[in-house]
Amino acid sequence: MKHANVRRIFLAVAIAISGVAGAARPASAQPSDAASPDEGGSPKVVTMTRWMKVFSDLENQLALALQKKDEAQVTQLLADDFELRRTDEPGEPLPRAEWLRANLGRPVATFEATEMATRAFGDVILVSFRWIERAPGGSPAESTYVDAWTKSGDSWKLAARYATALTTANAPLPKVAPPHEVRPDGKG
Repeated sequence: MKHANVRRIFLAVAIAISGVAGAARPASAQPSDAASPDEGGSPKVVTMTRWMKVFSDLENQLALALQKKDEAQVTQLLADDFELRRTDEPGEPLPRAEWLRANLGRPVATFEATEMATRAFGDVILVSFRWIERAPGGSPAESTYVDAWTKSGDSWKLAARYATALTTANAPLPKVAPPHEVRPDGKG
């Protein structure tokens, strides 16, 4: 990825994280009682935008491929230089290969993306959402993601994921492996 694209992605993510991108829940993810009243007592209406539909579908494809452990499908959706950045370790990006290894080896029984919002910046689209997943027999783990998708030919590739764990139990956010320590005698 070119440096200009990287700068655009980081600028776009900073804008989204600072609250410029408003949250909305896609219609497909709304529970039947989702039309809670606003301050004036009127029900809130969420409109599914074109980008929300496109990226809701892409995020769902990625999640299903991970759940099925379909590495070919997952890698098709990721940019070659994909990385995960966690808010609790912002200076320690998790590279694509480690993210794949961690996520393809993790059992997921159910998952749900809610409160999705999208923001377009040319060939970069930011997708923010709340993610809830449950391992077989486990408690639900909840996170928020801001995904940066970039245009690659005729398709979209996930270039970066910024993640915050909202629950610590079963959090679906792999960490960077600690560096291998070498003893003073050179063995380790």
